[in-house]
Amino acid sequence: MFKTLIAAAALAATTAATASPAQMTDGQYLSAVRCQALMSSSILGKADNAAINSVVTTQGGARISAVYDRAEDVRSQAENQIRHADATGRASLVAERDGVCQAWSGSSSSMAATGSQPTGAN
Repeated sequence: MFKTLIAAAALAATTAATASPAQMTDGQYLSAVRCQALMSSSILGKADNAAINSVVTTQGGARISAVYDRAEDVRSQAENQIRHADATGRASLVAERDGVCQAWSGSSSSMAATGSQPTGAN
């Protein structure tokens, strides 16, 4: 009986942990914002950005104003980089969008597990 109770408690804890995504660090949030800018760019060829939009919206809720200000800077820098990139630069940005940024298309906690971040986010 005691073993069954422990197993049930462990299952309940695991279910609760997977039901709500972990809060990202500010650096991870800024990385997601950069990826959102890359995925939303018509110059690079727009990608499916529904998942990244959801991540940024969900994870942006309880940030301090300095983080929101930095997020706007990151977004603006990414958009500026896209606008002024030559063919090689665009290829690099597309590789970033199609590579490391794809981690955000699964879940908001997948990047936290790997610890990887796109370039230019911090």
